[in-house]
Formats: sequence, structure tokens, C-alpha cells
Amino acid sequence: MDCLASSPAVRKCRTALTRQCGTPGSGPQIFFGKRAVDPDMVRMVCGIALAVFLLVVIHLKQPVSLLIGFSHPQSAHSALEVRSASELVNQLKVNKLWEIGPFTPVAPLQVKSLPADIRFLDADTQKRAFLHTLLPVAMIALSEVQGERQALEEILARLQDVPRRLNFALGEESDGVLKTLPPNELFFLRNLCEKYRTNDVDLLLRRVNAVPVSLILAQGALESSWGGSRFALEGNNLFGIWTWSAEGIIPTQREDGKSHRVASYSSLLDSVRAYILMLNRLPAYSHLRSLREQSMDPLVLANGLRYYSERREEYVADLARMIRSNQLQVYDECALATMQRGVRFVSLSKNML
Repeated sequence: MDCLASSPAVRKCRTALTRQCGTPGSGPQIFFGKRAVDPDMVRMVCGIALAVFLLVVIHLKQPVSLLIGFSHPQSAHSALEVRSASELVNQLKVNKLWEIGPFTPVAPLQVKSLPADIRFLDADTQKRAFLHTLLPVAMIALSEVQGERQALEEILARLQDVPRRLNFALGEESDGVLKTLPPNELFFLRNLCEKYRTNDVDLLLRRVNAVPVSLILAQGALESSWGGSRFALEGNNLFGIWTWSAEGIIPTQREDGKSHRVASYSSLLDSVRAYILMLNRLPAYSHLRSLREQSMDPLVLANGLRYYSERREEYVADLARMIRSNQLQVYDECALATMQRGVRFVSLSKNML
């Protein structure tokens, strides 16, 4: 028996078992290639790697709004659907939106769509119902743009050297500056540049800005016939915005050979969002954006809308007359009630413009 235990074959087998299982009481032996490694060290390294991996996943999976740290001011106010003009008027009265004067707090009421019979109201009632329905919706949309601008300015203020362009590709000149920002702010800037179609910092600051609410009310009233137009009632389009996508409303009097449609929106809020974005980024309204750097007077900014209509100067004159005759500048003095500060990044689908 002793001879058998000391034979070369048995010794070879015992050595192999020791490599696989370790010495008695020591636990399994782990090899990296042909080299034995300490099992405790392997377990520790694996544990650290797993913990780091989980932290990275948790960080990347957080909602962008949480990372940026801004609230969603309008998320607490769901869109209200009204079935008739009388119901609309009643909702405006219940929410204290029927009587509005200078500095009146405006309840953030979101009416989703105008009722079809709004056009059958008497002229004065229709005008008031339209203006006081659109007012809080427009103010919510403007608060989103103001929030985007505030966030942009705060991010740029923390940069030691603000680049002329925000270049996000690796190896670009400003990459060394941008890499000091946390991932959520880089994500915000990248999407903002895409939304406003520029990476130029000065141009971006010029585009991410609000317009007077009185200008929105005036153009909405003029383009939608105080909310009674076909496009306003069928597609929530208050501003006559065109689209060349497959979705939209075909105008009855569209000329032969033309392919445009009138854009259709899911809500009045989306219509206002698209209108503001159009003014802020299309080349046709670059003059308006230049005027805005000097003044927020709606009568001044109306001169920047010459290319909104083929009527050119006559359209600008009508718009100014609409603002004056209906005293719309009073609404520029109003503020949204119970509105928290914050920003919600809003992206629009490609067919919205």
C-alpha cells in the first residue's frame, strides 16, 4: 500500500487534485492561466467591479429632469376637455379667468381644444373666451422657454471659458471645456442645440427666448378668426402653420401642384409651442430676434413678422391694430398663479413644423 501511495502516477494525480481543490480546509484553488491566484483577492476585485458597475447604471438610468434638478411646472395641470362653448365659459369663470386685469394671477388652466360651437357665440363673448383660454396656455409655453434659457445661462456661467461653439464630438476644440460638465447637463445642451438648430453660443442665446404673450394672443386671434377657423377646430392650429409631412389638414383652396398641408396638433399647448419655436429658429424671423434684443414691446416686435404673410406690411399693420384695439398689452403684466420655477425640456415631433 505504501508503495502504491508513493508511486509516480499517484503523486501526479494528487498534485492535480491539489491544484483544483487546494489543500484540505483551504477551499477551491483559482487559476489565471497556469498561475494560481488568491481566491479572496479575486472575490474582492469582483465585488468592487460589480459595485462600480451598479453605480454607473443607476446614474445613467436616472430621469434627465432629476439629474438637472428642475421641476416640471405644468405637469401637475392636466389638459381639460370641454364639449361646448357654454362649458368653456363656465370653466373660465370657475377658475377665475373670465375677469382678468393688469397684474391678475392667471390660473394655469390647460384647455386641450376649443369647442366647435365657439364660433356661434356673440362677438364679444367669443373674443373673451378665446383670449382667456389661450392666455394660460401661452404663459405655460413661455415659462418652458424661459426655463430653458435660465438653465442654459446657469450652465454657461459655470464654465471658466465659454466657447464660441458647443462641439460635442471628441477631439473638437471646445471638448476640453464641455467635459467638465456632468452628463445630465451635456445631455441638456446637446438636445437644446438640436432643438434650436445651432451650436453657436451667441446664436443659441438669441434663439432661446420668450416673446410677449400679447403677440401670441394677437396672432392667434388673427390667424384663427378668434378660434373659429377650420384649422383651429380640427387641428388645434391657431397660427396657420404649414407642414410638408403626410400628416396635417389639406387646405380647401390649395393650388394645383402644391403639396403643403396645415399642421395638426394634439393640443392647443403644442400649437403654441410650435409657434414660439418657429419664431425662435426660422431664418424668416431673424429680424424679430434682433429687435427682441432691444425691446420686448409687441408693437415693435410685430415689425419682425413681415414674412409671416404674403401681405407683408399690411399684415404687420393689422397685427398692431389687433394689439391696440383689444388692449392686449394688459396681459403682458399678468403672471401665472402657483407656478413653480423650473424647466421642462420639450421636443417637438418633426411634423410639427
